[in-house]
Amino acid sequence: MARLISRRKLVYYTIVVTSFCWVLGTVSFFLFQSLEVSIDVKRRTSDSHPSSQRPKWNVQHDRLAKETDQRAGKQYIPNETKKAPINLIYQQISNKGISASKRSQKKLEQITANYERYPSGVKLKGPGARGEGVTVPESRKDDEDEGFEQHSFNRVASDMISVHRTLQDHRNSRCKIKKYPQDLPTSSVIICFHNEAWSTLLRTVHSVINRTPPQLLKEIILVDDASDRDELKTKLEDYVAKLKVVKIVRLPRREGLIRARLTGAERAKGQVLTFLDAHCECSKGWLVPLLAKIAENRSNVVMPVIDEISDQNFYYHAVPEPFHRGIFRWRLEFGWKPVPQYEMERRKDETEGIRTPVMAGGLFSIDKSYFDEIGTYDTGMDIWGGENLEISFRVWMCGGTIEMLPCSRVGHVFRPRFPYSFPARPGGDLDVVSRNLMRVADVWMDEYSKHFYNIRFDLKRKKHDDISERLALRKKLQCKSFKWYLENIIPELEVPDANFVAAGQVRNPSSDKCLDTLGKKDDAPLGLYECHGQGGNQYFVLTSKGELKSEDNCLDYNGYDLYLKECDGLKQNQKWEYKKTVLYHPRHDVCIDRGSSNAEYAKVRACDGRLAQQKSKELAIVEKLLPRGISEIALHGGEKLDTINTEISKILKYKSDHDRQLIQNGLVKNGKKESLEKLRFKEDTITERKRKKPKFLNQKLISSVRSIAEDNPRKDSADTNIGVARFPTHDPNGPGENGKAVRILDKEKYNEKAGYDKYAFNEYASSKISLDRSIQDTRSPGCVSKLYHVSDLPTTSVVICFHNEAWSTLLRTVHSVLNRSPPDLLHEIVLVDDFSTFDHLKKPLEDYVSRLTKVHIIRTKKREGLIRARLLGANAAKAQVLTFLDAHCEANVNWLVPLLERIRQDRTIVPVPVIDVISSTDFSYSGTPAEVIGGFTWDMQFNWHSLPLSVRSKRKDFSEPIRTPTMAGGLFSIDRKYFFESGSYDEGMEVWGGENLEMSFRIWQCGGKIEIIPCSRVGHVFRSRFPYKFPGGYHEVTVNLARVVHVWMDEYKKFVFMKRPDLEGVDHGNLTKRLELRKRLKCKSFKWYLDNVYPEQTTPREESHAYGEARNPETGMCLDTMARSIGSELGVSPCHGMGGNQHFVLTDDGELKAGVKDSFCVGGESDSVYLFSCGETSQQWELSKGTLRNTHQERCLELQGDGNTVAIKNCNMLPNQKWAFSKTS
Repeated sequence: MARLISRRKLVYYTIVVTSFCWVLGTVSFFLFQSLEVSIDVKRRTSDSHPSSQRPKWNVQHDRLAKETDQRAGKQYIPNETKKAPINLIYQQISNKGISASKRSQKKLEQITANYERYPSGVKLKGPGARGEGVTVPESRKDDEDEGFEQHSFNRVASDMISVHRTLQDHRNSRCKIKKYPQDLPTSSVIICFHNEAWSTLLRTVHSVINRTPPQLLKEIILVDDASDRDELKTKLEDYVAKLKVVKIVRLPRREGLIRARLTGAERAKGQVLTFLDAHCECSKGWLVPLLAKIAENRSNVVMPVIDEISDQNFYYHAVPEPFHRGIFRWRLEFGWKPVPQYEMERRKDETEGIRTPVMAGGLFSIDKSYFDEIGTYDTGMDIWGGENLEISFRVWMCGGTIEMLPCSRVGHVFRPRFPYSFPARPGGDLDVVSRNLMRVADVWMDEYSKHFYNIRFDLKRKKHDDISERLALRKKLQCKSFKWYLENIIPELEVPDANFVAAGQVRNPSSDKCLDTLGKKDDAPLGLYECHGQGGNQYFVLTSKGELKSEDNCLDYNGYDLYLKECDGLKQNQKWEYKKTVLYHPRHDVCIDRGSSNAEYAKVRACDGRLAQQKSKELAIVEKLLPRGISEIALHGGEKLDTINTEISKILKYKSDHDRQLIQNGLVKNGKKESLEKLRFKEDTITERKRKKPKFLNQKLISSVRSIAEDNPRKDSADTNIGVARFPTHDPNGPGENGKAVRILDKEKYNEKAGYDKYAFNEYASSKISLDRSIQDTRSPGCVSKLYHVSDLPTTSVVICFHNEAWSTLLRTVHSVLNRSPPDLLHEIVLVDDFSTFDHLKKPLEDYVSRLTKVHIIRTKKREGLIRARLLGANAAKAQVLTFLDAHCEANVNWLVPLLERIRQDRTIVPVPVIDVISSTDFSYSGTPAEVIGGFTWDMQFNWHSLPLSVRSKRKDFSEPIRTPTMAGGLFSIDRKYFFESGSYDEGMEVWGGENLEMSFRIWQCGGKIEIIPCSRVGHVFRSRFPYKFPGGYHEVTVNLARVVHVWMDEYKKFVFMKRPDLEGVDHGNLTKRLELRKRLKCKSFKWYLDNVYPEQTTPREESHAYGEARNPETGMCLDTMARSIGSELGVSPCHGMGGNQHFVLTDDGELKAGVKDSFCVGGESDSVYLFSCGETSQQWELSKGTLRNTHQERCLELQGDGNTVAIKNCNMLPNQKWAFSKTS
């Protein structure tokens, strides 16, 4: 028994001792874990505190995070409620024990770049909030000129905006969830300024503070380069004294950017130097990616994506993807070019850095010790200019890299000029910049420097600096050759042709004027200027390929415009020959001509001398077309024009290149002088006016000339590739010409607002543009050479409906159709006035169009809306084909023939042009990609998306038509009989909305086809809103969509009702006629349409756990995407029951899909809730007892106290965490 007791005691003592040891071990773990964290914090912060101060994390955090405004008593509070990582560890250890601690250790290792916070008490909603532009009140318009004069931007607009203004997060969605190491180096941010505006300087500073994690921001160093403005003295010092992280360094005299930055770098204490200009705004998450890349390799030099802040209204323009990267031109200028394909392929992830051969130089980060090791800036350089090229060449050639990081974005105000002079130096400012560039060339470019000096041959005679110190640095660093740099870093850069035909200035001896780019870049007319012998803008190279080049651009002549454009290598419009001292264009048989003695731009005309004599007979015949007395003509009756010469080259330059060549060749073949003589004496073709007023040439003459050119029987279609562009005479360099943007002077800005209010576009800019303006031919080369049987094509009536349209946009639409349509194919233009109320659309319009023989107006007796107005125009039209256009379009070169050709081949084809974009703000004309097709979303919205890869890979000829499941509906052609046979428009529809989807489904399901025609292009002004009200309001659109769903979508309408529950019970009217039409036409099912026409369209999952609106029962608020894009925060708004942005689907896989785009999923990052691309692990949700729980964080979705936002919080089952879906399984 005693032995048994002893054994029991032994077991008992063993248990006690073991338990004691276990408890002791657990306590020790927590103790040492906390001690380890404290030691780590002490190590991280010790370099920023004197040894006498206690280096506690909270002290460090409070010192940087709670900067106090002494006057206003404002404290910084986090915008995101997530706590600092170290504090988060303490909280989780105390709440959840060891397992939570281990998860926290992982969070120590990696972080996301989403830091953002603002001072408490600051209004986040105000002028310019979220990066919006501001409008200066009329009462302050006079102050704008002074602001522009002093700062070269709208200082008044800037002053209206808070220095703490909010910005939208424009980063790629993956950037917002990208993980970075926790242990990153600190940075000193260096901002140099000279007489900077108060608001832009401080907005730069606060954007850094508000969006940079405090533990990473060592300091902000403001380097004042001898400013003399009073507000930048004591007032600025008093202000930054409240911001403990900011210090000012003053330079005793004006030094310029280079030495000012060197001064800041010498004073900096951070491990990384980050240079910013003084008029920037850092976006959310801007610094962490830069520091993380440097942490990978200290020789990485990194720069953010540089967004543009408008110098006019301070709107924050985000640079869209795909990005451009920095390059240099041989005159040593910086430029931007699209990222080449080889670099795109190198990157495995869209968040990875983009290697850039050259950086802009204003904004970048670099390891401080590495900056010193590789030679900082070249101290032999003065002031500013070329330092970005020098450091770029040096970094790459000496072992480093330069990358632009897509996940880092900083906005920058780009000014059109410098508002101040540079420090005086012998020879002036130009000599300083030139001397800097000479140093770059002499030190780094090796034998390739000759190409720089060929362009800047004025510098060859200048004294070169002593560069021995920089050459010694290059040798010490064992830098590679410039040849290596060209071959490995920027292989796409074309090295100037060493075997050129001619090079230098192109001088006209009789005037001593030279060809000159006039400092303009791409798509600019070729200028003339007095020869100065300094190269630069007057340096041209005629290459062995026949290209007349200025830098990267080639001289291009397309038959009517002589422009410098990007070289295309096609040897057509850009091929020139130097023959007997003239520059000859073989394709168009013309030579460059200086024009009049005071001409600003070069011209083209028929060549003089022996070359012209080869065509002299032809030209002699055509000259007799017009009596010698007529010096002013019009190609459209009633349009007054400037004086032009009577030579055929002058007349025909307003036609397309193909049309011009056609007439000349036809006349040579025909050789019938008598026919031309008869035309000359037709009384109804020429109307003369006295007192030297313009004379007018009726359209019939042009048609007759064209018919003469086609007298010979055609065995092929080579002579019908006309592409007519019959431009009346106008200023080829006027506002908006060649599709360029209209520049509005600052003093004119006040004129813009009325146009925006009235038309929802910049009508003032539009009014400055000629009704006959030229636009760039945006077709592919394959379209230019495509041939058509024009004589076999049907005629068309162009129907244009309008309601209270602007005079200029309506008539420019009309003129573009007249100017660029073959007269024999254009039967008429029918203008349908849908009950306009503006006076200029009454009698003035009638008087104007009465002079245009093919244009007439139909007026409705009441407001009908687009659908009935188009039906009215279609019934009035007389031609074989109907072509519908909106009232704010511009038809491009040869737009009509390809559309009519497809209908000739098959009358059941409905062809649609490629719709180019005309800017609603400056009316610039931009080509759009041809390989996009129309689709629809399940909430019955039209959308565009890329041509499926399976289709794209099979296309061999990019000029061939593209099948599209739906069309936008504003611009298309259709056989008139087929239009009515197939049901025209649904007359049960009202006003506007859904008619394009109805017609698209009907055409495809009932035996027709819809095709986008890449060789037909029409520009369109896309407005952000409708400037007028519709009869019946939005309810009519709902009715229209309901009719489409019930007539054409069969059993698939249930998916629409999932997205748009409001459509399910709407009174859609009587559908009998449309259902009978479907039966009579023997139309196929909607399933057939999805399987055969739109197979890439996915259907919503029926096995969803819950779907519909997600309502908070307590408040009646619903989750809402707010029509935002991927990467934006999820919003809430009052429930409206219409689905759309308030439609959500919780799938059985736990994905909470948002809105109508299946690619949108709701995800959580700390407390914040975002719209992400579907598939991320942090986007799994669970509906449990009325709450939405994020399974990754084990926390719940909560409606915040303001009732306008949601966040992820610890689950508590309170009413603001309750969510009810419309339908659950």
